[in-house]
Amino acid sequence: MLSEQHILLENCDKLLQDEREKSIEMARNVNKLTKKLEMSDLALMTLQPLINLTDSDMVEICKKHPSLVLAHPRKCQQYYNCSMKEDENLSYKYRVRRLYLTECDYPDLFSIETLKCENFTDVKCGSRYEVKWKCGYDRYTLRPVYDSPKAQSYSHSCEDDNPFCIGYPDGIYENENARKGNFGYYKKCYKDRVIEVGNCPDNSFPYRGDCISAFEIPRFFHKFGLLPSCFGKNDGSYQYPNYPCEVYYTCNNGTAKGAKCPESQLFIALSGTCMGAELYLTPHKYNNYKSICIGLGYKAIQCNGEQRGLIAFQSSLKGNLANMKTYETVIFNQISLNEGNAYNTTSGEFTAPVDGVYFFSWTTLSDAGKYFITEIVLNSIPIAFNRTDGRGRPNNSGFVMSSSNANIKMKKGDKVWIRTHYNYGQFARGGDRGERCNFSGFKL
Repeated sequence: MLSEQHILLENCDKLLQDEREKSIEMARNVNKLTKKLEMSDLALMTLQPLINLTDSDMVEICKKHPSLVLAHPRKCQQYYNCSMKEDENLSYKYRVRRLYLTECDYPDLFSIETLKCENFTDVKCGSRYEVKWKCGYDRYTLRPVYDSPKAQSYSHSCEDDNPFCIGYPDGIYENENARKGNFGYYKKCYKDRVIEVGNCPDNSFPYRGDCISAFEIPRFFHKFGLLPSCFGKNDGSYQYPNYPCEVYYTCNNGTAKGAKCPESQLFIALSGTCMGAELYLTPHKYNNYKSICIGLGYKAIQCNGEQRGLIAFQSSLKGNLANMKTYETVIFNQISLNEGNAYNTTSGEFTAPVDGVYFFSWTTLSDAGKYFITEIVLNSIPIAFNRTDGRGRPNNSGFVMSSSNANIKMKKGDKVWIRTHYNYGQFARGGDRGERCNFSGFKL
C-alpha cells in the first residue's frame, strides 16, 4: 500500500516538473516572439522609404531602442541618434524642437556601415540624397517659422558667405563671394564641393584651376594678366613692358610663357639671358654697367658739361625803386641762394642751364596810394602779371603787397626776368634788409 502511494507521488512530481519546464520554455518563446515582432516593426520602418516618418514616430522608436543610431531615409548627411535627446543647434535652425535628429558637419556624410559621420569620399549614399553645397546642410541655414506663408527656403546670409562648386571641374577658381578689392580670393573645388577658401599669394590670381602669377597670365584674356602676346615675334626671350629686372617671358612657336631669373640675377634684354650683376660688371665695369642700363630699358644720355645738379635761387630787393621806365627790368640785387649760378644780380635775369620746366615766384610791396605792377617774361614774352596797386587808399595808411608765380618750360640758354608792366612802376619798397620784395625759382 505504501509503495503504491510512493510511486504515485513520484509520478506527480515528475508531471509538475515537466509542466514547469514547458512553462519556462513557453515564456522564452513569448519573449523571443515579442522581440522579433518589435524588430520586424523597426525593420519595416528603417528599410523602407519612410516618407511619412514623423518626430513622434522617432520618439516611440527611441523609447524601445534608446541606443539606436539610424540613418535618415532621404538625406545622406542626416541621421537619428536615440542616445542624444536633441541637437540644439539644428533645432534652432529649424525654429522648432527636432528630437533625436542630428546632422554631420559639411562636407561629411553619414555612413550606414560605420553608423558615423565620415569623409564624403568614403560614404555610399545609395538612394539617400547627397547634398554637395554647404547651404544644403540644415545646420548652416536659417529656416523660417513653419507656419509663415511667406517664408523662404534658405537664409540669404548663407549664400552670401559660401561659394558654389557644383558643375566646376576640380581646381582653384575665383571666389564669387570675394569682398570688394580682394581680387586674389579663391575657392577650391573637389567633386562639386568647396573644400577650401583663401587668398592666392601676392601678385597671383585664380586662373585655369590654380593660383598663377600675374606674369604667367595672358593680359589679353584675363583682367589681371601681364603676359604679353607672342604674335609676330621670333622665338626667344623678351623683357616685360614696364617690368624690368628679374622677370621675363619666352616665345616658342607663338606661345608665350612667363619666367623668372634665379635669385640675385637680372634679365639682360641685350643678351636675352639672366646674369648676376657683379659677374656682368667684370672685367670692364664701366662699359658693362652701361649695357645693364640699356638692357633694363634706360636711355644713355651724354652730359657734355651740362649742369646736372640742383638749380634754385632766392633773390630780394634791397632799397627802394621809384618812377621806373616802360618795361624796365626789376633787378633784385641781393642773393641768398643761387645753386647752379643761373641768376644774375647785375642784369636781374635767370638763364636756364639745361632744358626743363622751371617754377618762379615773385612778391612786391608798395605804399598805400601808390602802385607797382610787374610781369614775368620769357625772352621778352609776357607770361604772368603781378598787380600791387594801392590807389584808392589814403596816403600814409600802410602798405599793399601781392605775389604771383608761373611754371615755364625753358630750353638751355632761355632767359626769364621781371619787368614793369608798361610804365606802372611807380614805387616799390624793398627795405633796408631786402625782406619785402623778392624773386625766386627752381627747376622741377
